[in-house]
Amino acid sequence: MKKNWKWSTMLSMVIIAALALSACGGNSGGSGNGAAGEKVNLTFTVWGDVNSGANEQQLADEFNKAHPDIQVKFEPIPSEGYGTKLTTSLAAGQAPDVFLIGEGDYFKYVEKGVVEPLDDYLSKDSDFSLDIFQKDLIDNMNINGNQYYLPKDFNPLALWYNKRMFDEAGLEYPSEDWTWDQLIETSKKLTKKEGNKYTEFGFNAGKWEYPIYTYLWDHGTDIANEDGTEAEGFMNGEKTVAAIEKYVALSQGEDRVSPTPQDAETLGGDSSMFMTDKLAMMVTGRWVKTDLDKSDVEYGSA
Repeated sequence: MKKNWKWSTMLSMVIIAALALSACGGNSGGSGNGAAGEKVNLTFTVWGDVNSGANEQQLADEFNKAHPDIQVKFEPIPSEGYGTKLTTSLAAGQAPDVFLIGEGDYFKYVEKGVVEPLDDYLSKDSDFSLDIFQKDLIDNMNINGNQYYLPKDFNPLALWYNKRMFDEAGLEYPSEDWTWDQLIETSKKLTKKEGNKYTEFGFNAGKWEYPIYTYLWDHGTDIANEDGTEAEGFMNGEKTVAAIEKYVALSQGEDRVSPTPQDAETLGGDSSMFMTDKLAMMVTGRWVKTDLDKSDVEYGSA
């Protein structure tokens, strides 16, 4: 696929750490208030099924050892329901002192007044510099002139392809020079039917917005202006509408090359389809690699 400067920010699935307002007083959820001789207790949470040997737990242990007057308790929350539980705990005034959120919630949490700007803390810590982070990530987390968030991790998207399905069809693997037209033409050759029933699909043109952004950019259009302040004439512009219609058509009609969102859900999602040789290509991030490596699928990325 063609490279685009926006991949470094808009397409990076940024996971960020946020300080809840209650953490600044040090008394969230029964935490100590930092009075003389009293230990300050802080809670830290992330999403995911994290075991006791997680990197975050090791960091908390090392921090606690170096700071005997502060006790950080690591309490991971399963990915399923993470957002709901976090929102509920914030509304009840019992939120973790430090937590992770995705880039889609940056402004929401700032507007609700539940995260604390980090500028004062950063200015007082001469040993810590924002220069260790990619600049556009930091800029993306600076809202109304205040640095509310810091990156935990991020990654670009990639095109993942099922080598067995390509080999069986006698097709060359995707390369970095591929265009969307090449992807679609190859997808047609990898899509199979038995009667009226689709058994294999060449590509998953799902409803997740990030792959759609890449599609729009490569078609010379976008959903907003350069700084993201205006959608009129962009999201409803002729080029955007035409590109979206073309993308949606990949999962419609008798000659479709992609499952519908309902098809994908019925078949266990694109990762499950990919690992069972029912899907030849998908666009997603590095988080899928762990599951792919546990399966017997033969895969590559581009």
